[in-house]
Amino acid sequence: RVLWVDDDPARNEAERAQLRLHGLVFDNVVSSAEASQQLDDQSYDLVITDLGRHRSTDRSAQAGADFLEHRRGRATPPVVVYGGLSALARRDELLARGAATVCTDPAALEGQVLQLLGRADDPATSAIVPR
Repeated sequence: RVLWVDDDPARNEAERAQLRLHGLVFDNVVSSAEASQQLDDQSYDLVITDLGRHRSTDRSAQAGADFLEHRRGRATPPVVVYGGLSALARRDELLARGAATVCTDPAALEGQVLQLLGRADDPATSAIVPR
């Protein structure tokens, strides 16, 4: 079970569809406050967060980094930061704040998520979906 934190969840539907092929189930929230509440109330195997959230109550270009800092020291599953080049440029900082990894493209995201969930040997781990 994966918690996905993004102020525009529709933007990542293709990635979630690909990961659902591996049996993953998602809960989506749009703010760090909602994510923290979900993590306090529910059990998750992994969290995926974007870096900037401008369309939610977070209204911050660094909401994902702040979320990592806020969760530091708490029982939190691995957190994957999924963002653009700005996330990649801040990779070392995000890892220091507690991110398990930083990904910028769907194939890397799929591989890292499956690895973190212990499913890297899953025969269906290809990022290429036959049509």
